[in-house]
Amino acid sequence: MVTFFGNHGISPSDITEIEKTNYYEYKFTDLARYNTEYLTSVTDIFLKKIKKSEISPFVGICMGEIVSNAIKAILKRAHFALNKLDINNPEDYKIGMKNFHDEGLGLLKDKQSAAEIRKMNFYVKITFEISKGKFKIVTINNCVITPEEKERIQQKMKLSEHDEANNFFAESVDLSEGSGLGIVMIKKLMIQMELPSDCFAISTNQTETLTELCIPYK
Repeated sequence: MVTFFGNHGISPSDITEIEKTNYYEYKFTDLARYNTEYLTSVTDIFLKKIKKSEISPFVGICMGEIVSNAIKAILKRAHFALNKLDINNPEDYKIGMKNFHDEGLGLLKDKQSAAEIRKMNFYVKITFEISKGKFKIVTINNCVITPEEKERIQQKMKLSEHDEANNFFAESVDLSEGSGLGIVMIKKLMIQMELPSDCFAISTNQTETLTELCIPYK
């Protein structure tokens, strides 16, 4: 197992280590310094191992959206904490969401807020594993999905599976939260990659939320 706790471009030594292993972890705690290029490079190396390099652009888009959602989930909880609101309280939830989309990403640009967020010990971890004919990329953050979020995710999952393509984006708009278009887009890209619908899943336990993208290979 190799674990990476950094924010730099991929180096020749990194490539050598990744090429030798079937399991790799990429973890970051400083949200403002998340390295997209590093994640893309690691993904490309694993796809090359299973001879699936042709789907690399599609997987890259999916992973960009998945990791972005993981970061937004953390910022959302940081926003509630900084405003002394309980994200699990329905009334507090309504209050917090009124200005989250205006303030959320700005928290990383404000030095004082960014410093406070780092003290909260949030993290995003991405694991890459090749095993038993499957390549799994699991994105984990130490946030627990709220009932409201779980309901929205289920709605978007259902929408992406049953609506016609032309209706996806028009019917996904939700002004009270994020639009949820990411889930719909990922499901559409999976069709392009000829992956079964159950190869994308979101789950939660008592401490973390996990988003899994599974790519079978022969």
